[in-house]
Amino acid sequence: MIERIRSFLRYVVVILLCFALVLAFLCPILDLAKINIFKEVGSPYTLNLHIEYSYLVISLITPYWIFLAVMCRCWYKVDFTMKGIEFKLLYWILTWLAISTLYTLFTRDDIDDVPFNCPSDYSYPNHRYQLACQIREANFLAMWIFGGIGILLTIFIPAGVFPLSEEEREKNPKIDFYYVWSGYHRI
Repeated sequence: MIERIRSFLRYVVVILLCFALVLAFLCPILDLAKINIFKEVGSPYTLNLHIEYSYLVISLITPYWIFLAVMCRCWYKVDFTMKGIEFKLLYWILTWLAISTLYTLFTRDDIDDVPFNCPSDYSYPNHRYQLACQIREANFLAMWIFGGIGILLTIFIPAGVFPLSEEEREKNPKIDFYYVWSGYHRI
């Protein structure tokens, strides 16, 4: 029974990793789009450039790390051991949630009195304002969904992927995609 649950969790981890990969690249793209369109439409929409550029830099770290981990393994040694993954997941999720919270607090009033869901029956000055509102909404949703997926991965990876026995955990085995997908314990 436990092995069935762990097998199911491995599938969930792979699916969540796929979504996380897409969102890792989508978050900075949406923020760039938001910055550009907010600069274009101007008032009454406001842009807190310090917060926007800080979030953009931080959101670019994840795709950069993915690029280094996948494409440049010849000169960048990634710690894909259990302890390394646990540390990276915990550090990443705490950082992402802190940044997301601060970003939300500092940018919550940047579209004046327009509702968050950008209704089509609201009287925008022109269609570019509605598009700016929709890009902002997509940016927020992607940011918080990415954080939610990070929380789920922080729970599911240790539960479904890492060895259960304390003896195997002490060996701190390397974890790779094949290990996650198949569930084989190659120590």
